[in-house]
Amino acid sequence: MRVRSPNITDYMAGALLANGPVWMWMMAIGYFSDLFSALPPALLGGLSLTIYLAGGSLASYLVCNRAERGLLLAALKLVAAEWAFYIMMMISTIPEPSLGQASPLLLCFIIGGLIGAYLSARRRLRRPSGD
Repeated sequence: MRVRSPNITDYMAGALLANGPVWMWMMAIGYFSDLFSALPPALLGGLSLTIYLAGGSLASYLVCNRAERGLLLAALKLVAAEWAFYIMMMISTIPEPSLGQASPLLLCFIIGGLIGAYLSARRRLRRPSGD
């Protein structure tokens, strides 16, 4: 019997899903800079981290649901795909990209990936054995 696991399409879809809110948030900050400049930097940073974590967690949860085992490995593979996609997008869209911009996002993707894997494992443990 073959063990079900995510394929490359699942990982790429997850990477796009995780990066979607990140890029939309960055565009919103640029577009509504007058509004966001009135917010305290700590609040803006907290909102950013929350959005980044939510994107990474949702993508990881959905990809980990595709795996029958090895949830942590699936989450870490997804984190690598998410960050690689972000680096490619950053290089192609930001005039002066730096690793300083990408490092906090990597940490958010790692934490979000672990949260998503945990939630997926927790859902499986709660599922009735008849499923």
